[in-house]
Amino acid sequence: MITVRMLKPEEIEDALELIASVFPDSEPDICEGDVVLLAESKGQAVGFCHAVEEERRIVLQGLGVEESARGHGIGTALMDELFRVFSRSDKPMVLTTTMSNPALELYHHYGFRVKKFGSIHLLERKCVN
Repeated sequence: MITVRMLKPEEIEDALELIASVFPDSEPDICEGDVVLLAESKGQAVGFCHAVEEERRIVLQGLGVEESARGHGIGTALMDELFRVFSRSDKPMVLTTTMSNPALELYHHYGFRVKKFGSIHLLERKCVN
């Protein structure tokens, strides 16, 4: 069974390790006020979602699932909870990605659309609610 919950402040270092294991080339930074969700299976963290609410938009900083846990609905569970957290917001949600991202289909399912800026691909969803 998959559970998704908010990160506790004392778990930040563990979350940074999870993010680094999923995205080895990343340099994650979690700040006060960021929304970080953890997905757990059998008591182990297997996925995360990190979002930052800015003045005019919500930026999805990252969504990742351990390779061994992919294909079991964890990304979907994280996205469902993310949209529940921001359900009262009328701000657009954006993220940058590559077109080879395996989660691209998931993002499209949640209403994100591609806007290309040179080699950068920005996905935008008009509003969260």
